[in-house]
Amino acid sequence: MDLNLTKTCRQCRRELPRDVSHFYIAPDNKDGLRTKCRQCVRDEEKARYDADSERVLQRKRERYRERAAMFSTMPHYTAA
Repeated sequence: MDLNLTKTCRQCRRELPRDVSHFYIAPDNKDGLRTKCRQCVRDEEKARYDADSERVLQRKRERYRERAAMFSTMPHYTAA
């Protein structure tokens, strides 16, 4: 049993409690948690979005239209 109760973020090097409130789940990793803390992951995602927000928004609009068309063909779904 692993008695180490802390984990170091690979990006910011902060030592944080080894739990899901500080690290996202990663089933493939030995301890079941991602190697970067939640804050670093959020910062990374925000930077990615800020760098290419128009493309991200365009993709969301396309996905919305695709799903609306798909659901409109299903008789048991009705528009709200």
